[in-house]
Amino acid sequence: MTPSSRKPRASSSGPRAIVVLGAGGHATAVLEVLHAQPAYQVIGCLSTDRSPASGMDVPVLGDDRLLPQLRHDGVTGVCVAVGDNAARQRLCRAAVEAGLSLVSAVSPAALVAPSAVVEAGAVIMPGAILRAHVRVEEGAIVNTGAILDHHCRIEAQAHVAPGATLAGGVTVGAGAMLGAGCTIVPNVRIGAWAIVGAGSVVLHDVPERVTVVGNPARVVAPSASQRPHAVESAIAAEKAR
Repeated sequence: MTPSSRKPRASSSGPRAIVVLGAGGHATAVLEVLHAQPAYQVIGCLSTDRSPASGMDVPVLGDDRLLPQLRHDGVTGVCVAVGDNAARQRLCRAAVEAGLSLVSAVSPAALVAPSAVVEAGAVIMPGAILRAHVRVEEGAIVNTGAILDHHCRIEAQAHVAPGATLAGGVTVGAGAMLGAGCTIVPNVRIGAWAIVGAGSVVLHDVPERVTVVGNPARVVAPSASQRPHAVESAIAAEKAR
């Protein structure tokens, strides 16, 4: 099935026809958030995997090579629903270059302060709390139950995993990954593309492109790329010390 075969032309008064980029487990969670936003009608997803994760209730239309065609079929927006930060960055850029706008997915079950700013393409999952003057930039993810206190800034394509707690004034650099249940004390900066292991407690600034784990968190490995299982390997190394 191709986008042109569906001709998803939404009326000017009806919901906006959009496409999800991704068909894995994260995409199923994002899709549920989008379904709860009446402004959007998700007509399908794009993925290189023709066997989508269980729970995907929209068809796989093709892969991201179809992005330039979507505008001709009445689609003007895409929501990038890929957990890998580098891949999400690439897909966001490809969508914009194809003339499509990035769509944010904000769960109605999240608590978002009136002064908080959620930029295009960001995803805010159920139970997340964004307090006063928080800013979540393009393509960033604030996952289930994460807490961002006042004046936190989550830069583009970063990911705050479920249950993470950020005290006031924390900055998370572009592409950084904060593991599930970690805690960041006030006014700390996490460097771009750094990884904070699950459950870690961060007391000081973290340099760019390193992995930190433990309580207190300390550097255990460089993370020039966020390769699969990098955090798990770092935690195992810490336990072996």
